[in-house]
Amino acid sequence: MNREIIKKIAANAFVAALYVAFTLACYPLAFDQIQFRLSEVLILLCFFRKDLVFGLTLGCAIANSFSTLGPIDIAFGTLATFLACIGICMVKHLGIAIFFPVLTNAFLVAWELNIVFQAPYWESVLFVGIGELAVMVLGYGLFVVISQNQKFHDILQSTQNREYKGNIRNGIIILSSIVAAVVTIIFASSIASPIYQNFRSDGFDNDPQYFLYIGRLMAEGQKPYIDIYDHKGLYIFYYYYLVNFLGGKIGLFVLELALYAVFYYFFIKTVSLVFENHIKTSIICGLFFFIVMTFTFQGGADLDLQLPFIGLLLYFYTKGIKNKDFKSFMWGNLVAGLLAGLDINLRMSDAIVPFSCVCFYAYYAIKNKKWKYAFRDAGLCLAGLVTMCIPPIVLAATGGYFNEMMASLSSSNVGYILSKRFLFTHPQVASYLMLLVALPLLVISLVFLRKRIDKDEWMFYVISCAIVWPFELFICLFPHYFLPMLPFLIIFFARVFNLFGFMQKGEPAVDYNGTLDYTKGNDKVHKAILIACIAVSVFAAGLYPGYYYLTGLYSKDKAIQEYIETTTEKKGNNMLAIDYGISFYLNSNFTTKTKYFSSQSWTISFEDDVVDELVRYINAGEVEYVVTRDYSTMNETYKKTVDEVLTRVPNLTLIESEMKGNKYIDIYRLN
Repeated sequence: MNREIIKKIAANAFVAALYVAFTLACYPLAFDQIQFRLSEVLILLCFFRKDLVFGLTLGCAIANSFSTLGPIDIAFGTLATFLACIGICMVKHLGIAIFFPVLTNAFLVAWELNIVFQAPYWESVLFVGIGELAVMVLGYGLFVVISQNQKFHDILQSTQNREYKGNIRNGIIILSSIVAAVVTIIFASSIASPIYQNFRSDGFDNDPQYFLYIGRLMAEGQKPYIDIYDHKGLYIFYYYYLVNFLGGKIGLFVLELALYAVFYYFFIKTVSLVFENHIKTSIICGLFFFIVMTFTFQGGADLDLQLPFIGLLLYFYTKGIKNKDFKSFMWGNLVAGLLAGLDINLRMSDAIVPFSCVCFYAYYAIKNKKWKYAFRDAGLCLAGLVTMCIPPIVLAATGGYFNEMMASLSSSNVGYILSKRFLFTHPQVASYLMLLVALPLLVISLVFLRKRIDKDEWMFYVISCAIVWPFELFICLFPHYFLPMLPFLIIFFARVFNLFGFMQKGEPAVDYNGTLDYTKGNDKVHKAILIACIAVSVFAAGLYPGYYYLTGLYSKDKAIQEYIETTTEKKGNNMLAIDYGISFYLNSNFTTKTKYFSSQSWTISFEDDVVDELVRYINAGEVEYVVTRDYSTMNETYKKTVDEVLTRVPNLTLIESEMKGNKYIDIYRLN
């Protein structure tokens, strides 16, 4: 047999083995609706060597023999891979090539899911496509980077596109964004991270637990604002409805990976614009953001959906300022409108961030007498806002809960803020102290930067801070409320550090607008800051995981879960949670067919009509167990509510207030 043929057979066999190994390594994500197959990255090898189509097709067929879908996956899944490889061989740009696997897998695998599991076809197209696209973007970044090295082509024995270079910088940014997203989820996301349990007794992840539960109930046919309730807008409900179909915690990880990666991509590009590709300063910015995220971010909540829009908004505005480019501002204002519309249907207070950007643009357009652009962009901004508001309105109107949704978005949010404004709880005091301490730092920094950076960029920071800071002081209840503004502030303070760190030594250069640029000065200071950021990042990343496991929180959570599973009956799905109680049985697969009331429902300072409704549900006989947080840990508002419920439902008996020495929850049985 010809030696060349033997080499080709060996290469194809090796690639097939790699495909099988990588597929089984990420089992069960490689099958079912999510289809998050890391082995699909190997398909892009066909872009450089056509004959590897055979090895990849064979590898897919062997891997699919292990599929939970049965023999049908050997046919449909393998066909999808074969067609994708053929398409990849025919194109000359890797950025186009990545869409062939996305399309073939989305439509063909969704078809077999529909046949085997009767899964909704178009939902499956969406879910499979999301997972495949995430893998292909990773593959794009990886191959753009490694294809720059001639040794890669020599080892692979490339037969085509050997000179393909792609955008190496873009490839590095994509890879960095994905790595940053994965690290953030693992260490900062309390509910999606694989190192934490999906069942937490420390109260850190209340909102994500509520939302995950709501998504489950919506999948069972219950209606938001009627059967289930929280004060948030409809987008977060449907986000978790999607999460539920993607497999719960696993699905949340996949979606957060996509959202965070998009944000980091545009954040890195923004930093590169601001600091003109100064690598050390860019790394410091990224590490600083990770430090703050790790300490304050809970993950799985409102900010997940906002992050990509915030990254885009910051990028387009920065590009517009640096290049004096009204086309970039045009896109930025469209994104501002979309973000504002999202916030209105998510958490209204966050809309202050896009509003502050639009205020800067109004100043900028008037100063430059660009009236035509101002009117155009005002229309685009409004169009974006309306576009994001239409889907929730349509869903609520057709679902029969429009009035309830509007009440939650308007009076409930405003009423909550006003009623809580002067109740100085620990989180509020911490938030106010954070904002008050930040004020002199902001003022001093702005004064310092006044003549050292471009005037328009400086005004962008001034207007944003002047609008957002006092607003946050008024409504801020928790430190993480300020997170939407963090990317702006981190770049702003990085500007200060970048200039201040180089003032000690070295001759300043003159930048494009005639101001002084100290980035050519004392590099030792920059290295010291970089090392400090790395050290603090490592410390921040390990702080909570260490606390969670070393203090025994993980074992306590497992003990409570086991207690609930063995003590209470699942048959009737007959538990009702008030406040934190939901977190304690969510992972035990309990659900309730009754209305769910959260103490954070924003209509309550527990209003009388809500308590009346709660009592009616309990007395209706559909509830056997009522779960609350431990009475001794409640504030007066919660205690008053529980006392009233116990008074009006005297046949509720406390069956367990202490679990193995750890006071976390109370379980009441309706006798």
